[in-house]
Amino acid sequence: MIFDSIAYLEQYRGKIPCVDGILAFLDKADQLKEGRYDFDGGFVLVQEGTTRPPEQAQFEAHDAYADLQLLCRGGERVEWADRAALPEAVAYDADKDIAFFHGSGVAFDLMPGMFYAVFPHDAHKPGCHMGGERPVTYRKLVFKFKV
Repeated sequence: MIFDSIAYLEQYRGKIPCVDGILAFLDKADQLKEGRYDFDGGFVLVQEGTTRPPEQAQFEAHDAYADLQLLCRGGERVEWADRAALPEAVAYDADKDIAFFHGSGVAFDLMPGMFYAVFPHDAHKPGCHMGGERPVTYRKLVFKFKV
């Protein structure tokens, strides 16, 4: 997993193959409605929502695509854990490229301009209340690229 400011994304060219495509997409991202869009290197989901209590969320992991999630507005808490250390809750669905897991992990808060990238061995629980207390609205970009 990588956790950093978008200002330093270029430093991860060796780990994230589509840095140029992500940076080019950012120029138009503010104007876009929620939905799925292609970019040079994969696709991106523009998402808006409200955080939820962490106990109402499950860890997820993907095999075919890595995620780079960039917070644009609001805030959210994310938990991370090694996928191999978590018991599976819902088996991997190849059509949706997702499996779900139970357990706990290390929590970190995202503020606007921060991103994290997760790879197939990384389980993540996004969209949780910061501090576990109250809902926060957010807007984020979820870049998906093949691994």
